[in-house]
Amino acid sequence: MWTALTAQASGDTRERNLVQNPSFEEVGDERIPPGCSSWAPWEDIAPEFAADDSVARTGRRSLRIAGAGRTGCYGYWAIHLKALPPGKFYRVSVYARTEGVPHIDRNVAVKLSWLGPGEPKGLFHGRRGWQHVGRRGTEGPWHRFERVVWTPDGADTLRIELSLRWAPEGTVWFDDLEVVEVPAPSPRPVRLWVAGFRCPDRTPMGAAKFWAEKIDEAARAGADLIVCPEYAATNYDDPAELLKCSSPVPGPTTDLIAAKARQHRAFVVYNLLENDNSVLYNTSVLIDRGGQIVGKYRKVHLAIYECWAGITPGHELPVFDTELGKIGMLICWDNTFPESIRTLAQQGAEIIALSTAANFYERGIQWRAFDSAVVIAESNTGGTGSCIVNIDGTFLDAVTERGSFASAEVDLSAKTRLPDRPQFDDFRSRVSNERRIEAYAPLTDAIPPGDTAPR
Repeated sequence: MWTALTAQASGDTRERNLVQNPSFEEVGDERIPPGCSSWAPWEDIAPEFAADDSVARTGRRSLRIAGAGRTGCYGYWAIHLKALPPGKFYRVSVYARTEGVPHIDRNVAVKLSWLGPGEPKGLFHGRRGWQHVGRRGTEGPWHRFERVVWTPDGADTLRIELSLRWAPEGTVWFDDLEVVEVPAPSPRPVRLWVAGFRCPDRTPMGAAKFWAEKIDEAARAGADLIVCPEYAATNYDDPAELLKCSSPVPGPTTDLIAAKARQHRAFVVYNLLENDNSVLYNTSVLIDRGGQIVGKYRKVHLAIYECWAGITPGHELPVFDTELGKIGMLICWDNTFPESIRTLAQQGAEIIALSTAANFYERGIQWRAFDSAVVIAESNTGGTGSCIVNIDGTFLDAVTERGSFASAEVDLSAKTRLPDRPQFDDFRSRVSNERRIEAYAPLTDAIPPGDTAPR
């Protein structure tokens, strides 16, 4: 049976903790803090719950959950906040300390369930949304879980679930729970531009001059981030000719593009064949508003003909923190591997600049965006197929005819919200918190000897 902790949200609630017993100092019958209740699916896997006077971050006690040696243990402390008005934002934070817990991000969870008035309070039905509260840092032996959340439409009650799961020999203590109303996040608009043009000049400087003119056009459209397509070298059948199509980074070609970025106060992603002491890489360069090179990305997944031609692959997937937001870059064949975008997203990437020589527009690119809740700006050498995809997988704009461009504004403060399917709300947080990396070893293990590779 639930015991509700009621906090009326009338009046000015900003910077006031809505949790009335945040350090669990008060205890009632059976030494359970008022407003707290424990829950487990059934008795055989129920962990042990107690208010513990021997461990506290502040004050005199904390809430403890112990696995009690029960395989499959799963349970949580629950605290309810009622009468929360719709459309408001709250910062939720709590501290957790563990002992004998193998993987804190797997075995300890802080989840929020939003319930509507008069609706059944079952395990699934009746929830208007649920959200994860991620681990943000440590203070001594205590881990801090914190995030800003919103009240979904139709919800008026927040249930905070402080959980221990699947750690039969583990113990977790929770303390200092806080729910504070905060202002809504400020919008973070970014206008993206991708090309629908085929460059007729295959020489490095000729191509740079062509795209410099297109950057002028993108600037007239108000672009903040301009993504140029993958550079099409002259002849992959002749490696000697390929060397003539290469350029150093930095060098004359990036200098020309950087001058345009500086002139128009825009970010530019420019792809070229990089020559680093006669070692060739397929490289995208990120240039900022001041014309400075923020960083570069060397294509990790080479097409087979690039290998034959002597191009060398890169070995990392970097993310660059800029004034626009966190930007990752991929090049063409990289997009075939879902690990590429997921790796960038796990590092915090918000925008993926994808320079291609192939059309991914009709090959599931929207699912790449949705799966990791990132914005993808694809710019395609062939002209058609360039597109901008939002975090929910919707196409914001696309090039369907050569000789044009696609442009769209995105708000990087937005979260995925699907009103009819609340289980997918804030999908990026869901995926990030529910990944099970301990099961993914075959993705990173070297292929064993013998004919065991998948067909």
